[in-house]
Amino acid sequence: MKRVLLAPLRPLVAMVRQPVRTLACTLSALLVVFSFPRFDVYPLLFVAYIPLLAVVTRVQPRKAFFWGWLTGTITVLFGFYFIRQLLEVFGGLPGWISILLHLLFSLFQGIHVAAFAALVSHLSGDWRNLPIAAGKEKPAAARGEQLPSPVTLRRFPLTLTAPLAFVLVELVARAVYIFPYHIGNATYLFTTFIQAADLTGVLGLTAMVLLVNATLYGAGDALVRRLRKRPVERWPWRSALVTALLLLFCLIYGTVRIGQVDRLIAQSPTIRIGLVEADIGIFMKANPQRVSDNLLIHQNMSAHLASLGADLILWPETAVNIPFVAISTAETDDLVELEDNLEVVDDVPRQVTYFRPSPAELVEHVQQDRQRNTPALERGSVQRGFSTPLLFGVLTTREPTAEEIAGIPPQGRRPPRFYYNTAILVDAEGRVLGAYDKNVLLMFGEYVPLSHFLYRTFGFNFFSLVPTAGDVTPGEGVTVLELPFATADGQEIPVRIGAMICYEDIIAGYGLELAELSPNLFVNLINDGWFQTSSAAHHHMAFSVFRSVEHRLPLVRSTNTGVSSMIDPVGRILAQSWLVGAATRVEDAYYELAIALRRDERLADHAASQIAERLAALSGRLKQIQAELVQVVEAIDPVPIQNRSAESLPTVSTGVLGDLVERLEAVIPQLSAIASELVAIRAESLRRGTLMGDMDRLLSSSEQFVRDVLVSLEPALGQLREAKQRLEEAPTGDRWSAVLPLLTDARLALDQSQRMLSGPEYLIADVAIMPPPSTLYSKVGDLFAWLAALAVAAMFGWNLRARFKRRKATRAQTRAVS
Repeated sequence: MKRVLLAPLRPLVAMVRQPVRTLACTLSALLVVFSFPRFDVYPLLFVAYIPLLAVVTRVQPRKAFFWGWLTGTITVLFGFYFIRQLLEVFGGLPGWISILLHLLFSLFQGIHVAAFAALVSHLSGDWRNLPIAAGKEKPAAARGEQLPSPVTLRRFPLTLTAPLAFVLVELVARAVYIFPYHIGNATYLFTTFIQAADLTGVLGLTAMVLLVNATLYGAGDALVRRLRKRPVERWPWRSALVTALLLLFCLIYGTVRIGQVDRLIAQSPTIRIGLVEADIGIFMKANPQRVSDNLLIHQNMSAHLASLGADLILWPETAVNIPFVAISTAETDDLVELEDNLEVVDDVPRQVTYFRPSPAELVEHVQQDRQRNTPALERGSVQRGFSTPLLFGVLTTREPTAEEIAGIPPQGRRPPRFYYNTAILVDAEGRVLGAYDKNVLLMFGEYVPLSHFLYRTFGFNFFSLVPTAGDVTPGEGVTVLELPFATADGQEIPVRIGAMICYEDIIAGYGLELAELSPNLFVNLINDGWFQTSSAAHHHMAFSVFRSVEHRLPLVRSTNTGVSSMIDPVGRILAQSWLVGAATRVEDAYYELAIALRRDERLADHAASQIAERLAALSGRLKQIQAELVQVVEAIDPVPIQNRSAESLPTVSTGVLGDLVERLEAVIPQLSAIASELVAIRAESLRRGTLMGDMDRLLSSSEQFVRDVLVSLEPALGQLREAKQRLEEAPTGDRWSAVLPLLTDARLALDQSQRMLSGPEYLIADVAIMPPPSTLYSKVGDLFAWLAALAVAAMFGWNLRARFKRRKATRAQTRAVS
């Protein structure tokens, strides 16, 4: 009994008694963390597992399992730190419970490294050929016995077992983990290296990384033994040569493939795609007073993209979130008949066939619609102010049958319906060209495992305990959406769009299923606002890069708060947006603070109102400053300055630069004042005891963000001052040539500051319409990974058989001696 009670303490005792091994495992974990976003020091990955290998090859498998588990747990604990924030902010859990659940999550997702360590120890460990005492699992030498063993366990080369074992555990882990990741994902910026993913998938890159680690460890271990004058079985020159050749092959193959794919991209027709990133956080999105304005933000940005020649516009996941929508469910393409069957609904049915475009003039705020008495039919339109094909996210519904109603758990006032997370493609006139329902749902975020079964069987309603839990129905399979498109030479072709929603683009198996339907490009609609300003959105983008490389298709990713991106078939990130603008940070802080204050019964309601008003005012001032920065950037554009006549230059010098310097000098104190007010609000909240949830971090990050903008503005101001001085001193003929470099640099700095402060953003680019996937990976899938799994199983089985033979022989010898 005492042994059982003390079992949980043994790992802690081992960590204290063996600090060198503890530090080695911690070092491996931290090197892996620093290899991933946002640090992105991916060269560290090629040495990250050397400390862990040094530990696990010297201990038995059960001990190696613990040290590997420690490494995996620390990796997830720090690499996925945003899970705690997600649980605390959006789950409404107390801080200590969030920390505990995050630790349990890390322990769970660290098991695959533990399994890897145990396999490596069993197949390549140094401990293996000691004699085994009769009936015991520990070395007989430890008991003072010396029994010869006629059967020995085979020690396989570490350069063989380490890569294959890690591929095996990652293959299994991605099927059971909530947030699957691969070690090879960290190399997403190493463009030449990752091209081999079209042969083996990202698991092949993982194997290559572990091969380099194992080779370097073997060489280092042999060198240390030689320096300490210990016996060295053999110098690992063969494995080093094989590793060098394979790495060289990856680099040569990558260089050749990049050239081939680039030529194919140049020969392919293109479609101009625009992305709307409205910078609407979760709290802003859920606020009933903001939903109409949120739709107008998307429509105004879309109108701008349409003016830039966009052939297709993308809105993010569940972007359409308004109380009424003008639609038709008539099964016809005739616009007159569709208009005759219009209805205004609160939920979009799955059988929708038409979203009526609004002819009403586009406005910026819902108050303007109210002043103009714009009818609900016009305000409930998705396309307004533009007539361009649109792909957007929305929750759709299906009415249950009489039999199904009894099995749907009641969820407050929400009617008993089936809800789907859907992406809908409409043409320029609002006809629905196709729809896709999300297949891979996020556990606990979009569905609760067994919730419907427990309600049908036992009458237990989980949603009565957690009303905010998601209850979305998965789709019935992958889908390709077809958009009729006319190329530059007038050829009519259907553009086949492989649709994804949220984190489906990080799942290699989903990409394989979609590639079988012969798409021309991938499109993913995402809501990463749940993770706010953490590195989760950067992780998401990094993992998604490999879907493009594996199938040689472009991937266009539209998110609500960032990071939106356009990735070409080589895996290069052609364009990406900022994670979150300052306005969203402050407004999210405002909503969270208001919620926290309402929970605190010791404070009167007016306290929440006062602090909320101050934060809302700060957000408004930030938007005003951003508007001024836009004007500044446009004013100092060197192209129009370069094209002006010589007679107008003296007027421009006094009328532009002097004014710009004054305006920037006025902006900087305003930003400093905003940062100081954020500090004051944080101090006041701390004094009142209202820094609940994640408010402290949000307010601190908002303050730091504004100070980062200040830092980016200072060089621009210095360059403008210097340009003004040079204009005053330079001869008339050389005046603008002397200051153009300074103006260009100042514009770049101001453009960065403007984007940091901006709310809504857009990306637009010409995307290649690639031929259907024909890579080796798209044809054979994870064949390499399954072969690796079979190889590990064969090696493990070989030694397991030898182990039984060894034990049997040892027991026979023991009986003979006795």
